This record gives sequence, structure tokens and C-alpha cells, in this order.
Amino acid sequence: MNQQDTDRIAFAEFELDRAHRRLYRGGEPVAMYGKAFDLLEFLVTRNGAVVSKDEILESVWPGQFVEESNLSVQVSALRKALGERADDPRFLVTIPGKGYKFVADLARPDDDATTLNRAAVLEPPAGREREREEVKRVPASTSSNHHAIGTVAAAFVFIAVLGLFAYKYFPVGREAKVESLAVLPFTNQNSDASTEYL
Repeated sequence: MNQQDTDRIAFAEFELDRAHRRLYRGGEPVAMYGKAFDLLEFLVTRNGAVVSKDEILESVWPGQFVEESNLSVQVSALRKALGERADDPRFLVTIPGKGYKFVADLARPDDDATTLNRAAVLEPPAGREREREEVKRVPASTSSNHHAIGTVAAAFVFIAVLGLFAYKYFPVGREAKVESLAVLPFTNQNSDASTEYL
């Protein structure tokens, strides 16, 4: 298989142009972020195999520290670009506790009858640089703990401020003192003589 064959891969109504980093659906370009494209490209090269989250993080974000939640975001963006839902996958299947599996039948765009070998690992196009993103990788559990602690602290501060406000502006058990009382003369305020007795 020559380089041009591996640069263009078709599956269902899609065509993946690896050389130009574009995905087409029915000949029309599909809008997607760079990392979602990198993820799709990696999964296509491992078509039919279960790929762990760690393998994906190492390959799509090489040498970078990335939170696992970034992978979830990119998987969601990829599913949106492919027009599928997690509960009704056509191409990208989630394997609980293990990772993901790309399950499309791959073919060359010029010859739909020629299906590519699912086990073949395609090499990336020569001379193409992967884009880099500035992201930090922190263990998901540490990130979750910090988030939970921050949420509890914010709730505590909110309750304290609310209590102080209520204490200051809504006194409980304290009655307002009446400092003075005005007694006005009883006079008929209207000119009707029949109500004079009131």
C-alpha cells in the first residue's frame, strides 16, 4: 500500500484525508478541532482494537500532561462530528473499564470494494507536525478532590455570609420600640353632614 493510499481512508459516508488533516462527509468538510482529528486518526489506525485511555493520552498528547477529562471532551466532540451518540454508536464504541474501539469498515476512497486490513497500523504522513496544546495532566482523583474541597469551602463561606446578613437585617426576638405616639383631633374630613356622628 503506497503513501497516498494510507493518506485517504473512507468509512461509511466519511473520508479521512490524513495529509491535509480534514474529514469529509459526502464530499463536504466536517468542522472539528485539531485534537478531535488527532483522536480520530489514532483510532482509525487501531481500527478494530480496544485502545486504553492511557494509550490514547500517550499518542494524541505525546509528552504532555493532560487530564483524563480532556479525553472525554475530545471523544464527545468526535462523536458529534461523526453524528453519533454514546448510547447508539456506529463507529466509536466505549468499552467500560478498558477504553474505546473504532469499529468501522475502512476502504480506499477510490475503490470502495477494497477494504483495508483492520489489523494494519497505518503510519502517519511524512513531514507532518502534530499541533501542540498547552494542557496540564493531573491525576483525575486529585483534581476531583480539589474540586470537592473548593466546593465545600465556597458553600461554607456562602452560608456564613448569609447568616451574618440575616442576623444584621432580620432581628429575631427583638421588638421594635415605639418612641412616640401622636393623637389627632376627631374631625369630619368630608363635607357630608350625615356622617357627622362618626
